Amino acid sequence: MKITNGISVSNPVDFEREYLLHTANYAIAHKQTHYQFIGPIHNPIKGNVDGMIYYRKYARFNSVKDKAYVEYCLQITNEVLDKLSSAGVKSYM
Repeated sequence: MKITNGISVSNPVDFEREYLLHTANYAIAHKQTHYQFIGPIHNPIKGNVDGMIYYRKYARFNSVKDKAYVEYCLQITNEVLDKLSSAGVKSYM
């Protein structure tokens, strides 16, 4: 039996690069097997994954998104995912 050991971050706070890199480093150092991004849940514009990316399923909401915030989230997300992937940590969003 394989033990699942992971970390879930960013609930209910906004994405912050330093925080996410800190938690990614923590996950790597503590041999976590997975890392999960959860967006802010208490904000109707930024809420959950649909507020953080241009996701086709939620395309009808893309016109009301904070585009600068989405671009910021995508930049940070890709940086953190690259770091985690290089260390073999699976990621979920």
